[in-house]
Amino acid sequence: LPDAGQARQVGFEQHVAEPRRADPVASGARATRYPHLSDEHRDVIDKAIAHAKAQQHHSAATLRMYEYALRRLANDLGARGQATDIKNHQSLVDHVDAFFPKNDYLKKALNVLRAYHEPDYSATARPAVPSKADAHVLEQVASDSSLASSTRGVYGRSLRRFSEALESRGQTISGLDHNSRTELAEALFPGDKKLRLALQRVHNAEVPEALRPLFDNRADKPPTNPEELLRLEQGFREVLQQR
Repeated sequence: LPDAGQARQVGFEQHVAEPRRADPVASGARATRYPHLSDEHRDVIDKAIAHAKAQQHHSAATLRMYEYALRRLANDLGARGQATDIKNHQSLVDHVDAFFPKNDYLKKALNVLRAYHEPDYSATARPAVPSKADAHVLEQVASDSSLASSTRGVYGRSLRRFSEALESRGQTISGLDHNSRTELAEALFPGDKKLRLALQRVHNAEVPEALRPLFDNRADKPPTNPEELLRLEQGFREVLQQR
């Protein structure tokens, strides 16, 4: 009798090899299992799986499933003629959401690939849980249409991690002024330029553009025109009332 575990494995491989049935690109004959998988992508996937194996966070069976899933994804990208860099995590996430929306194994496999490309990222780490008081701060960045979706994702992750770290100290992003935020960001996450940029976006959303020179320590010359000062003072009061 065939081994039950082996049968389940074969069934899984067939499952991850099939995107949605309505997709005409991936429904062709499969004389070769991965005809559009490039040698470059195969090599990267093999190295990512080997890296995950060395971390000893996953069973051998799970890693085989992830390997099949990633090869199928790379094959699908090749079949569509998409020159997607598989180092670009967000692009892969977007592709999986579009064409493999119910494939949870593939979504988890992307984290293994990301952990290989980003040494400071853990494929098994739990997502950061920000303070509820900072929900509106995160929403501001998430809805910023002037940013690319990948940038919004990066900034959002940085802010969630920062918010979680602050909450452990009894503080929140929304409860601090911009200077205090940047000082704490440097203390808690030294050299994290993405977090600094994200905090600048938060600051810009809070302060009208006309008033930003008042909050800029780098400003060489403060305004001296009485009418300009009066206008800025009125705007400053309005900002304080909104906080």
